[in-house]
Amino acid sequence: EAKGEVKEIYQSLQKNMGKVFNIFQNMGNSTVTLKAFLALSDAVNHTTLPEKLREQIALIVGQSNHCQYCLSAHTMIAKGSGLNEEDILHARQGESSNARDQTIL
Repeated sequence: EAKGEVKEIYQSLQKNMGKVFNIFQNMGNSTVTLKAFLALSDAVNHTTLPEKLREQIALIVGQSNHCQYCLSAHTMIAKGSGLNEEDILHARQGESSNARDQTIL
C-alpha cells in the first residue's frame, strides 16, 4: 500500500532482496528514515571491512542492544558470509580468534 517515493524504494528492495523485510516496512513510515538507513547500509558495504567482520560487528551491536530481530537477521546473514555457529556465538560476546578482529570487536 506504499505510495510515492516509498513505493519506489520498496520495489527496488523487492527486486534486489526478493522481498521487503519487516524492518524496511517499519522504516517506511518515515521516508527520511528509510532513505537514511539505506544510504548508511550502502556506505558500509563500500568500506574495506570484510563482510564477515561487518556481520561480527552487527552481531555484537545486536547483542549489546538486546535486539532479537537484529540478532536473528544478522545470524542468517553471517552464516551466508561464511561464519559458523561458533564464530557467531563468539561474535555476540565481542570475541574472535583473529587478533585484528578481536581488537575491532
